[in-house]
Amino acid sequence: GIDEYPNWEGRRIEAAADDVRNLRRLLINHQDFDEVIVLRNDDATIENIRYFLQVYVPARGSFFQRRTRVLFAYSGHGLAGSDEVRAALVLNRATHPGDAANLLRLSDLRGQLQDAAHASHQVVALINACYGGDVFSNAPSGGNDSVITARGAHAMTAGQRGSLVWTAGEAGRGSIFFDSLIGAVAAANRQTIYDPASDRIVQRGNAAEPLLALGRWEKAE
Repeated sequence: GIDEYPNWEGRRIEAAADDVRNLRRLLINHQDFDEVIVLRNDDATIENIRYFLQVYVPARGSFFQRRTRVLFAYSGHGLAGSDEVRAALVLNRATHPGDAANLLRLSDLRGQLQDAAHASHQVVALINACYGGDVFSNAPSGGNDSVITARGAHAMTAGQRGSLVWTAGEAGRGSIFFDSLIGAVAAANRQTIYDPASDRIVQRGNAAEPLLALGRWEKAE
């Protein structure tokens, strides 16, 4: 998550900071992820992102015999493609929109996610950035995304190629994209899901501790 752009005046995104806090709390406290790696602001460099997606995640996948499930999430500024610059995520040290040294091209990210997926059982990428839909390019699709036992890789973006994405602008709230996803998980956690085909419970809800209170996600410092 990137919420501060110290070299680019007026580009702070408070909602991105809330997205990082809210997702971290969700994954650690409620979804029981074994590892949560947070790269925020100046830690989210091209080199660090590449390392975790192309070195660390494949190594963990190999250790666990390709049984790992990986979630990649990004919240921050995005840049539309042009004749000079490919569509990209804007990293913390950027000084202007064309600062190529501090842009992570979506085409490069797509390749890194494919490397992570090759070594893993399942990979999901969630991208909240303007123009983030460019990550799809001409990527193939297929299979049944409801079959959670099969290997697969999926990406979901807050907007389509060429479109802006939004926040409600309220204190303590993240982006509309991640707030909606977290709300959906909260709703699912409060119910039991029965699979008639296998005659078994595939998810049992927990109503004792709702994730959302009056539609507002509680900050986790």
